[in-house]
Amino acid sequence: MLELVRSALGLALLPRSAAEGTARVAAVPLTAPRPVHRTEVLHRGGAGGPAAVLIGPLTGASVP
Repeated sequence: MLELVRSALGLALLPRSAAEGTARVAAVPLTAPRPVHRTEVLHRGGAGGPAAVLIGPLTGASVP
């Protein structure tokens, strides 16, 4: 996750300790609005393998 952020390909809400001492990553305190817990699956192209097993039941898709 930090590598994606460091490469300017995204942003992430992580504990401050995850950013401490990490080059090219800025820690910004978040006090409001209250964060909502969310999980995302990152993949290239069509999801296959373990990603398909994870998202299949969530989307109603058949798992190979």
